[in-house]
Amino acid sequence: MTGPHPRFRSVTTYSGHARRHDYALTVRHSPWRTKILALTIDGVEHLPEADSTKVEADGVEARVHGWLTVRIVVRRPTVEGKMVDREKIHVTTAALGGAGEAEVHAGGDIVPLLPEVGSRSEARDLKRTAHPTAFALIAGLTTILRLAIPLLGLGALLSFLTEPVKAWLSRHLTPILEPIFNWLGQLLHPLGQVLLAIVRFFGEVIDFLFGWLPPLHLPFDIPDWVWTTAKIALLALIAFSVSRANLTRRKRLLEEANAGAGDDSQ
Repeated sequence: MTGPHPRFRSVTTYSGHARRHDYALTVRHSPWRTKILALTIDGVEHLPEADSTKVEADGVEARVHGWLTVRIVVRRPTVEGKMVDREKIHVTTAALGGAGEAEVHAGGDIVPLLPEVGSRSEARDLKRTAHPTAFALIAGLTTILRLAIPLLGLGALLSFLTEPVKAWLSRHLTPILEPIFNWLGQLLHPLGQVLLAIVRFFGEVIDFLFGWLPPLHLPFDIPDWVWTTAKIALLALIAFSVSRANLTRRKRLLEEANAGAGDDSQ
């Protein structure tokens, strides 16, 4: 594999083999966009033109969707000649840009495409998969901060600081938007009535199934902050567990992809 692009460190080439097909794609990982610069499947280029989202070459069609997270849908012909979706290539960019990852999703299989040696994406993969617990803890702490900030009164402070802006928007935009919202409300009123009836129906079903259960009363009062803390802790634990499981899975898949690339080069 060649070294990373010297001029643009945010540009990375990924390559790999999955489901009897070879893939190579070059991606620019910007903080505001994931841009596919080149896509090759089985040695054939499949890069859409600037004004198109799909291209067909050698009987295979590739459609590109998305902005920050890009999904490339690969369509192949059946025996009857009908084009159907076969696999998807998921390309994502890290929060600050400059690095990311690419995976081929086919059925229930997920095969990561390997970033070029020396790229930021390779360094990111090595760092995150070498310490999955540490990065999972970061995900859990991020969840705690996101949920705790409103409880610390910072939300009220930000609301106070932005009050002049909201007042200005309300004063100038309300006369324009109010007739539109009123028209939409009248248009969607029948749908709202249907949804309300559905909610009432499920409420009656739940009451029928569980209404016989007596209410639970504890012999002591539990402060509200205890329940709030327990909810935040539970969500943080879920974020930690999911993040660690995903990093462990990605480490295993990368090791398998590296082993497969080593076997092909021999």
